[in-house]
Amino acid sequence: MQSWELAALVIGILALVIGILAFIVAVPPFIQMISGRPKISLEFDTRDVESGSFLTCQIFNRPPTSRILRILNITKMTAEDIMATFSIEEYGTQRVVFPGAVPKIITHGGPAAQRISLPASAFPAIFGIVTVETATGKVAPCDDTTRITLEPGKYYARVEVAVGGKFISKQRAFVVTEDHPFTYWAVN
Repeated sequence: MQSWELAALVIGILALVIGILAFIVAVPPFIQMISGRPKISLEFDTRDVESGSFLTCQIFNRPPTSRILRILNITKMTAEDIMATFSIEEYGTQRVVFPGAVPKIITHGGPAAQRISLPASAFPAIFGIVTVETATGKVAPCDDTTRITLEPGKYYARVEVAVGGKFISKQRAFVVTEDHPFTYWAVN
C-alpha cells in the first residue's frame, strides 16, 4: 500500500469518526426540539370524596414513553400558562344550561389556581366539572355562583384548555339520575 493510499484511508476513517461524533452531538438537541414539546391531552374521570363525588377533567402532559427517547435523555418540557374553561349543555337540544366557568385547577403537590404550569408527569392536573352531594342527591356545576341544580337527564360537558397559544377542546356526555350515584359519565 502506498503512502498516499494510507493517508487517504486515515483521512477517511477520521472523517467517518468526526461525522459520527457530529451526528451524536447534533441529533439529540434536534430530537428534543421536536419530541420535547409539551403534548397536552384531556381525559374525564370520577373522584369520590366523603360528602359525595365529582365528575372531573384531567389535564395530562405525559413524559416520553419511547425507549429510544429515554436512551437519548429526551424530556418533555413544562407546559406553561395553562387555563381551562368548561360549559354544560343539554344533550340533543344543545341548550346551554351552564354558560361556563374558569375553574381552579389542582396540580400534584401544588395549590389550586386558574392558571398553572404543568411539568411532564404521570400525574394529571385536575378540575371539577360537576359536584354531587350524596346526602341530598344535588348535582351542580363546580365553581357555580348562580346556584344551578341539574335536573335528571343527559348533558354534555364541553372543555377547552388554552396552552401556549393553542386550544384543545373535548366534550363528553354525562347522565344525571334521581338514584345513587346521581351522576356518571356516559359511555361514548
